[in-house]
Amino acid sequence: MMRSACALLIVIFLAAFLSCEKHEINQVPIEQIEPDSTNNYRYIFKDLIQKDNARLKKRNIDEFKD
Repeated sequence: MMRSACALLIVIFLAAFLSCEKHEINQVPIEQIEPDSTNNYRYIFKDLIQKDNARLKKRNIDEFKD
């Protein structure tokens, strides 16, 4: 009886431990940090800059070009 209770506790503990979601570690790319300990905001807003550039490129297409 004691052995089965101990085994059951171990199984429950392992199931609870293994089912925990692993969180991503928040890391900053080394290119973002300047030598004077400031941030390079080009890397922080990289997605927004790419969307803006794509929008501008799409807008600048000459519709009447042969």
